[in-house]
Amino acid sequence: KRKRLLSMDEMRTLYAAAGDLDCGSAARVLMLTGARLSEITQLRPSEVDLIGRCIRLTGDRTKNGQTHIIPLSDAAFAIVAQQIRLTDGNYVFQHRTLNRLKGQLPELNEDYRVHDFRRAIATHLSKAGVDPITVEMLLGHTLDKILKSGVASTYNTDDRIDQRRDALTTWANMLI
Repeated sequence: KRKRLLSMDEMRTLYAAAGDLDCGSAARVLMLTGARLSEITQLRPSEVDLIGRCIRLTGDRTKNGQTHIIPLSDAAFAIVAQQIRLTDGNYVFQHRTLNRLKGQLPELNEDYRVHDFRRAIATHLSKAGVDPITVEMLLGHTLDKILKSGVASTYNTDDRIDQRRDALTTWANMLI
């Protein structure tokens, strides 16, 4: 298992550098949301709720096969809304593969992967006092998996959308 944790300084460096890349908008949304790479690079305009300011992914687009709502901070929403206005195709982001992303971002003292953004977000939000269930849910993990229970989601249907939005707003304020 990988244990690489990007520091806040490293995340800020990567976020700032992403602004100058062709795929920088998608990279920044990844860094702001903790979403999986495919969830952002294959994002369709129809999956973005501009009124609710969130991304709504159906189960066929998520790793766990369940619907996942990703609330957007103001910073993430601004990027996604702008990309929707600019798109001329089926996808929000023109550059659907970020294979080149790491090659364009600055090198750090230690090797890192794009997936390490998720670990950094989870860890730094936890250190900032966000409760573990909210952190895990914003990463798209199911309540049953989080609580190691087969019935938790049967009885608890709270999606914690407000807590997740607050957490991602906190994260954006830490990052930018």
